[in-house]
Amino acid sequence: MPVLPADLQQVLDRWAAAELAGDAAQLGAVLHPVFLFAGPYGYLLNRTEWLSRTTPGTQYYTTTNSFAFTVDVPARVVGDTAVVVGTVAQVGTAQGEPYDGRYRVTLVLSRHREWRIVGIHMSLREPPGST
Repeated sequence: MPVLPADLQQVLDRWAAAELAGDAAQLGAVLHPVFLFAGPYGYLLNRTEWLSRTTPGTQYYTTTNSFAFTVDVPARVVGDTAVVVGTVAQVGTAQGEPYDGRYRVTLVLSRHREWRIVGIHMSLREPPGST
């Protein structure tokens, strides 16, 4: 597994822990204000919509039982921008439907004092239910 610079690894560890815990405050701390998520089926979620996934009764509510992120290739760091490609293995539900599976994930991070996640693009690596 490729080794990331320590400051990048720290923010990605915080992100993964917040996703697993469903902790909007911790997620908000690692997401850039202009964050955008591009999902595996073509949908887009802005920062507010992404954070709402932690609140029961909201349109995008999810529960996460398992969440692990591994880096697949060395990070690309150019100035204050980093691109990290890895795999997310997760188990949970989104809008009441299972979303268990392995996903290829590309994260774009920007640094202004500290790294923040500006964007996440997720595509199917193994479709839900195939594991």
